[in-house]
Amino acid sequence: MKSARVRGLSRQDEADLETGLDDSAVHEAAELSSGMSAAEIRRLARHSQHERNERLRRTFDNLLIAGIIFASSVFAVTCMVWVANLVFPDNWRWLTNEEMSKLQWFVTAGIVASTALPRLKKALE
Repeated sequence: MKSARVRGLSRQDEADLETGLDDSAVHEAAELSSGMSAAEIRRLARHSQHERNERLRRTFDNLLIAGIIFASSVFAVTCMVWVANLVFPDNWRWLTNEEMSKLQWFVTAGIVASTALPRLKKALE
């Protein structure tokens, strides 16, 4: 089956488009007046949608990686503070027993979360 050609815009329609409509309307008008068939325009629209989806996926992946790096950095600093308070002499320690208990809970939770991270990563792929 031969696809029908989409007719171009009239001079008046083109002049109306140049009076300040948004870029998507101008882009659509350019596609319609380019002489592409309706099937070609649909194919181009599917390709554009795919590109937008891929860009969103890449952005989400980058945000997830940045979040993991940030959380890992906070966890590493917390572990260093906790270990420093364990090994330093009493007069060098700056955290109370209650604060040390909270840090120990945080470190333990971080270790448990890090064992779950590979499963989360597999689920996201």
